[in-house]
Amino acid sequence: MSFAGADYDVAEHTAPRMSARNVLDIHAGLHRMFARISPLHRAMFIEYALEDLRAGNPEWVASHLHPATSSADLDPWLDSLAFDLFGATTFQVTAEMIDLARNLSVTTPDLADLVPEDLPEDSGFMWLDEPVERPSVEDKPGMAVMVMQAVSWATIPQMEVRIGEGGPIARVPAVRIREWGWNDTPNSEPRPLHLMGQSTNPLTRNVHTPLTELHLVHMIWILMGMEIVSTEPVRADRAAMRRAPNLRHHDVRVVKLRRTRPRPDADRPVVHREIDWTCTWLVRAHHRHAHRQDHRAVGPYKRSGPCEVCGDATSFIGAYIKGPDGLPLRAADLLVKLAR
Repeated sequence: MSFAGADYDVAEHTAPRMSARNVLDIHAGLHRMFARISPLHRAMFIEYALEDLRAGNPEWVASHLHPATSSADLDPWLDSLAFDLFGATTFQVTAEMIDLARNLSVTTPDLADLVPEDLPEDSGFMWLDEPVERPSVEDKPGMAVMVMQAVSWATIPQMEVRIGEGGPIARVPAVRIREWGWNDTPNSEPRPLHLMGQSTNPLTRNVHTPLTELHLVHMIWILMGMEIVSTEPVRADRAAMRRAPNLRHHDVRVVKLRRTRPRPDADRPVVHREIDWTCTWLVRAHHRHAHRQDHRAVGPYKRSGPCEVCGDATSFIGAYIKGPDGLPLRAADLLVKLAR
């Protein structure tokens, strides 16, 4: 969204350090702006939507302005801005988690494919303690890349997508994602967050998103479901809760590396095959045939449907880190030390 009376400068639009209380305030304020939208903001966001309609092809517009179906009726899209934020769980992602996700996303395959199991919640508002670069096709040579400071999302039951070029139309579940930038310039609106971009992404394999910043968001979501990461809620104080009566949830889930804890059976002798391990590595979530299951539980585990190829029963194994505790985590040619 363009600013009124201000040039966007990345260096001047980076948020200060936020507490969990501040993050809840920002989430609540953003929802309040759309729930009680002023004529000025309504006109600004409608113009933003119309710019998308004028610039994009029909399928691209359907993705960006879901659930609106035409320029004559943008009310469903405007309503969704408030609705998605109302029920969203509030997350605050620490800088160390963003750095880890950035390193791991370099060589992790298929981050362009989103699947339902990767989402930490059906809807969420995720504040990023360290802003993330958001490249755009509109960037000119030598221009500083804009950065996003927050991401919000909400799942939707289904949307129509075309499978492959010229392929059939299918109805699949999807997630509506919005990216937010920081703006604290007094003479420009909206603030402190402005809408940088949005898309509705199918939650199915083999349908890719070309937005590279969402690969990093996807990696953060994967890490949030793993044992090495803590997402324990921080309860806001009474003053913050009084300022956020319009939200369904009043906890802020701070996403950070979990501090190491000794295992209960640490003194128990273990007989195992000697392997000269040098590092640990990320294993993505996957489905496994039930008759091949090891008796030990590995990662989040649950029964799944039959195999699409052979029809045998399968189970879903959540993402996890493989290898002994205490060794560096391999990400491309970089080893990341996770022990705290």
